[in-house]
Amino acid sequence: MQTVVCMLCGQDNARPVISSVDRRSDNPQIFQLVECQACGLVYLNPRPTPEEIGAYYLDTYGPHQQVESWRPSRQGLVRREIIYSVASLHYNTPPFGTSSRLLVDSGLTRPIIKLITLPLRPRLGPLPQYKAPGRLLEVGCGVGAYLDLVRDLGWETYGVEISAKAAMLSQQKGHQVVHGTLDSANWPDHYFQAACLWHTLEHFHNPLAELRELCRVLTPGAELLVESPNFEGVGRSVFDVDWFALDLPRHLYFFTTHTMHRILQEAGFEPTGMRTAPSRLATVRSQAHRRESQAKANLRPARSERLERWWLMFVTRLLKRGDLLWACARRL
Repeated sequence: MQTVVCMLCGQDNARPVISSVDRRSDNPQIFQLVECQACGLVYLNPRPTPEEIGAYYLDTYGPHQQVESWRPSRQGLVRREIIYSVASLHYNTPPFGTSSRLLVDSGLTRPIIKLITLPLRPRLGPLPQYKAPGRLLEVGCGVGAYLDLVRDLGWETYGVEISAKAAMLSQQKGHQVVHGTLDSANWPDHYFQAACLWHTLEHFHNPLAELRELCRVLTPGAELLVESPNFEGVGRSVFDVDWFALDLPRHLYFFTTHTMHRILQEAGFEPTGMRTAPSRLATVRSQAHRRESQAKANLRPARSERLERWWLMFVTRLLKRGDLLWACARRL
């Protein structure tokens, strides 16, 4: 274990916020989250060293398991065509699929259809605006589910993954994935036109250094997309130590809109958009964690979790304090 100072501002002036055990194992060790009093960054302190952290990623760790591709079954052909069409309209991807090709040919109706399909855009999740030649890098790509999607939308897909098993599964799909770290990949300067970090930034021992390395391999003007747990989310306030997104000690850092904006700027990016989104999965699994805690304490569980989920979704959208923090930035 190692004790550290704030990665963002260098101060050693933090207050305890949350203490929790590792919910994925029977290890009774307590882990402590602290908040920097100077800049507001929340981080694990003390924490496992880079040499120790691998022991906390069990073979059953979800993101490293074989999963179904994003592609739907035959019964989901309509959904697939909608995905292709929305991506072509709103992210300027090359036409892929019958419907998106028809949209490209219908010059008069295209603006109207784009307006009609605007509510569907968030359902795709964050996608980068397409740029030719279109090389996209995903750091922490897992088994390549997201790379499957963007490859079908015209991108050349690259990844880096610390898990040998997950990297191999992604390589078998045809993605150009390096097993190791971003530094060890040693890509040339200004090589990629887009990059993404899906629930990866919070796992790094030095997120600022990783973002600066990303800045090096991206072309000027390239787009960076980040998704991470939102420490200001309603779910965190409601569930506290039972919040599913805590996932200690694998999550070493937690961000808010303020600290995410600052770290992106420090790394050489210009933040261009930031929003939060609710996560039904996080809510359901947080409720499961709470049931476990209540059972251990011989407490009666909540009467209606379904009603609670509906209420939390409503309040989250009203206050714009979802469990997920989405950020978009441009490489300067």
